[in-house]
Amino acid sequence: MMPEQKSYGSVWEPEHRQIKKLNEYLVEFTDLARASFAILIRENGDVLCTDSDFPRKDNVMIAALASAGYSASQELSQSVEFSDSTEQNDCKQFILEGEESNIFVSRIVEDILLVSVFSTETTIGSMLVHSAAFCKTVTDFTETARLNAVEGKNRDAFQFDEDFSLQVNTQLDNLFLDKNDS
Repeated sequence: MMPEQKSYGSVWEPEHRQIKKLNEYLVEFTDLARASFAILIRENGDVLCTDSDFPRKDNVMIAALASAGYSASQELSQSVEFSDSTEQNDCKQFILEGEESNIFVSRIVEDILLVSVFSTETTIGSMLVHSAAFCKTVTDFTETARLNAVEGKNRDAFQFDEDFSLQVNTQLDNLFLDKNDS
């Protein structure tokens, strides 16, 4: 199940450090899902980041074709009344199955798509499970980044991670540790 999409009115322009973080998530996804490669793109075909060994021009071509394919699948789903929903964009993902490889395209948030290629040895179910986790991670990340941008928060603010939080909690516990307990 795809997370609920929120609209922020304008296209989010990620900063370099945010692109690097998205790329880290993408590399982890590619490894876990055993994908041959993966690309995060905008719905308009612009490449955000990639985990592929292809030359840049090939990534751009793949992104453009995937974007067009995704748009076509949306139009097709609307023309055949794919669901009872009155919402646009009912089609959230599609898979093209080949003899040796499969292509998976999924909408993550309002304007970002995941494109991944995986061998036929990787099950579609496995790809769906890993992509759902990846989509949740990217959705949470982008929503926070978009909200911070909308609210005008300091873009250079330090981002706390779980390791740092754990270290802080440990230090706080040590501060209040009863000296008789040691």
